[in-house]
Amino acid sequence: GGPAAGRGGLGRGLGRGASKPTGNSGNKHPGRGGGFGGRGGNGGGASGGMSSGARGRDKNAWVELIRALERRELLPMVTFAFSRRRIDAMVDSLTGLDLTTTAEKHDIHVFCERCLSRLSPGDRKLPQVLRVRELLRRGLGVHHAGLLPIVKEIVEMLFCRGVIKALFSTETFAMGVNAPARSVCFQDLKKHDGVDFRGLTPGEYTQMAGRAGRRGLDNVGTVIIAAWENFPTESQTRSLLTGRATKLTSQFRLTYGMILNLMRVEDLRVEDMLARSFAEFHAQRGMSDERAALALDAAALRKVRKLIEEESLADPIGWAAAEKHDEATFLARAAAKQVRAAVLNSKGAQSAMTVGRVLLVANGGERSETDSENGDKYVADGVDKYGALLRVCDAEQRDGSRFKDASESESGISYGAHAEGGEGGEAGSGSPSKTYVVLFACPEGHPERDDEMTSEEGRFKRGDASGAIRADAETKTVLSLKPRGATGSDDVFRLSASSNSKKNYSADDSGRHSLPRGLPWRLVSGGASYVVAAVDADDVLAITGARVDVDANALLGETFTFTPGSGSDKTREPPSASFAAAASRALAELERVCGKDASSPPAPLHPTKDLKLVDIASVEACLEHTRLVSLVPLFPQTAAREKRLAWRALLAARRRLVNRVGDREHSLSDANLQQMPDFEARVQVLQQMGYLDADRTVTLKGRVACEIATGDELVGAETIFAGVLTDVSPAAAAAVLSALVFQEKNASAPELESAPDLRDACARTFDLAVNAGTTQKSKGLCIDPPEYASGALKFGLCEVVHEWAKGAAFADVCSLTDVQEGSIVRTITRLDEMTRDVRNAARIMGDSALFEKMELASAAIKRDIVFSASLYVAGAK
Repeated sequence: GGPAAGRGGLGRGLGRGASKPTGNSGNKHPGRGGGFGGRGGNGGGASGGMSSGARGRDKNAWVELIRALERRELLPMVTFAFSRRRIDAMVDSLTGLDLTTTAEKHDIHVFCERCLSRLSPGDRKLPQVLRVRELLRRGLGVHHAGLLPIVKEIVEMLFCRGVIKALFSTETFAMGVNAPARSVCFQDLKKHDGVDFRGLTPGEYTQMAGRAGRRGLDNVGTVIIAAWENFPTESQTRSLLTGRATKLTSQFRLTYGMILNLMRVEDLRVEDMLARSFAEFHAQRGMSDERAALALDAAALRKVRKLIEEESLADPIGWAAAEKHDEATFLARAAAKQVRAAVLNSKGAQSAMTVGRVLLVANGGERSETDSENGDKYVADGVDKYGALLRVCDAEQRDGSRFKDASESESGISYGAHAEGGEGGEAGSGSPSKTYVVLFACPEGHPERDDEMTSEEGRFKRGDASGAIRADAETKTVLSLKPRGATGSDDVFRLSASSNSKKNYSADDSGRHSLPRGLPWRLVSGGASYVVAAVDADDVLAITGARVDVDANALLGETFTFTPGSGSDKTREPPSASFAAAASRALAELERVCGKDASSPPAPLHPTKDLKLVDIASVEACLEHTRLVSLVPLFPQTAAREKRLAWRALLAARRRLVNRVGDREHSLSDANLQQMPDFEARVQVLQQMGYLDADRTVTLKGRVACEIATGDELVGAETIFAGVLTDVSPAAAAAVLSALVFQEKNASAPELESAPDLRDACARTFDLAVNAGTTQKSKGLCIDPPEYASGALKFGLCEVVHEWAKGAAFADVCSLTDVQEGSIVRTITRLDEMTRDVRNAARIMGDSALFEKMELASAAIKRDIVFSASLYVAGAK
């Protein structure tokens, strides 16, 4: 249909009301919603199965609808239904309806005789031919895939002549055939798409409704929704008429034949074809931005590498040691991340976490930042250090709530991340449940105040704390943390003005059971620098078997103050002599156990003897982690702190940039194509089954598979090479090959008891298909071998084809199955193409016997009505 058809499809789709039908139609709502006859009976599902009462009501409704359209001169009409059985049931129920005049009956009779004269006398009397001729004589027609090709062409030509007044058709009639009508009727607005029932899309509705209105003859077309069994709601109809067009989705799928044919062409890469497919279109749209980002990262990486080259030339020994330390540290951290959950939640670790336990901590307790690219934590000068555990607190109690002191634990502390899945859970799952107060030695000295602020000052400068901190030009506002009262209530921030700029830190200012405030404490006593820091569970890299003697109460039980200077002249004094003495003793113990004079660094706890792990995978991972930790060398202390800071920054920047450039290059490469994993898996299948060699060169077997274009390439080639076709007669060979081209799922099972050779050949072919499916499944493809074999081979017409190839009449072979005549003809036509493919394969193989057998099979099936010439080609008028 043209413009008139467009107006008919949308302009009068539901707005044209129907006059009240005459007679007793049995409808509760005659004329409702523009559907003549309104809602009919309750039966008449898509399968066509109806009770006698429902069938009668349905018949009366269609008769009244057609008669009403005839009175209004709105015929011819096309009724679209979405089931062959439903169409046949609808038209067969209209036994008493006659819409043609005597002259039209004569024209129909003469045309049918002329078209059918090319058939044999037996084929002219086929039940389908006689049935359709009777319908045509009364001005009725059917059109679906179950019709014989010549019968379907007769219906199309007579409808275009205007002598068919009411045509019942599937949606295929709306595709490609220029046969407009005055009216279009929808029997239902739902269809089965092979998986489930769904509503029509706006595009499908428009395509079918567009048949209403003949170009140059009708000003407007009429569309009727006669879905009285399942009448649509207003919202459904509105969406159908005005909804958006269906989004185009790629149906591109890799096949083995496609891969083999592309592999045979030297100048054509499969990757190039995949990149240019519509399936990759949306993924490739953002590639220009990705290329720009890659160029920036590559430029930054080149600059970093140039700086690294300069540093390595200036101090080759120190830089080499720094690189070695960085690489070993990276491997140790990666291993620690894998075993952290198992270690932290083990009973052995919980009981081992007591005061004085030596821990290996990432970045030496310095505040770390998270890399947005990979989630790793880093600081510019973050060297992993061993430290002595002073206290264990709940993570949420870092704000001042209660905790358990490690020295008071008898049976152990729940350490690290909560793991609901047991001790083998993934590291980092869930929030860490503990925070650890750890003492570290700082032989490199403390950072300058301009380089790094304390955590509390940094947080307030960023405005993260509650309350307002204001600086006055003459006085400095200082934070004092004091308990509100002796009742243990929550701490509050109090602001006080002071001219001496002294900062008071209370190690335990909310009572005995709170985390010390102001961490980290950067202190110097006796010329030794050290830090007391709060460490998250995610920063703990190892729990070692070493312990040192530490007086935690002396270090954490006093309130102290220090006066920071200005610029580089800063002093950090311990609060008392007892504090300094306890710190000096602890640092000496740490130096003895972990210092450069120690025979070896302390080893992590043993996974079975100490941690009591039983999972084999966790034990092996912990042993590997222990090995990697032992390989981490000391960071070179010969260079100045500023130089070490620059080295660490360069090494961290290089690592992040290398990872980022690698990721972006991968996203721009062929390996990132959506179809690439499937392609690689299928190539492995072809190599294992002998279609490709190790160099991905197509073998003889692969060349044979390239010739199989009609059915499944693998099953067809395996059948040929297994000799299934050479061991049977030409008729049986044709029957076996028909299983590759027959497509209907619900055909009746064939009776092959009288043909044991054919039965055995079918069984062998099915086993070969199952083996091919097993190979594909072993290479990672989501395939169920029996289901794959059942999908590639459908034996429903083996008996029919076998008898047809032996010379049986078409009427006789049709009685052997419930498959409709049109499907039988279509299968045998495709079978002729399959025999041609096998014949070409036999020529490549040099198998003259198979070649001759396929010629005989093709000659046996090419006869009578199955291969009658098309009326369009023969010029029927």
